[in-house]
Amino acid sequence: MVERTSLQTIFFFQFAANPGSIITQILQGWRYQFKEQGMNQWVWFDRDLLSFNLGALDGEGGGVLVEAVLTFVLVFTVFATAIDPRGMGNLAPLAIGLAVLVDHFVGVPLTGASMNPARSFGPALVADVWDNHWVYWVGPLAGGGIAALAYYLTFMWGRDEA
Repeated sequence: MVERTSLQTIFFFQFAANPGSIITQILQGWRYQFKEQGMNQWVWFDRDLLSFNLGALDGEGGGVLVEAVLTFVLVFTVFATAIDPRGMGNLAPLAIGLAVLVDHFVGVPLTGASMNPARSFGPALVADVWDNHWVYWVGPLAGGGIAALAYYLTFMWGRDEA
């Protein structure tokens, strides 16, 4: 599967996810909130809730590294359980879910644990907050690419796929 996927297909799927992320964030942005005086008010969105930030990190380099490592863990787990025919496909949902859970426990306080550029693009567009947005593209794309390459070269290269 890895060898048969073209770069054109990869970019298509990545950019095809962006409209869905935008629509989701717009719908999520309309939320009901109570004012302190007890009056009800519809609010468009809360910028702090919709956008990602580097949280406790001091620099953008740390954000790229955290996002790359988080995405590496997720993509490597997907390869090991869902893509590799020798993997335990029956446990793929559990293993992938646990990888996401651990990634969120570690990453949310640091970067928001995006692990997917489309997951960051929608909130940034809707909230119009673009601070350090490139971190949420470079980190996941690098981490995912390195994970796919590492898994393929370590476990799948030279093996006949039926």
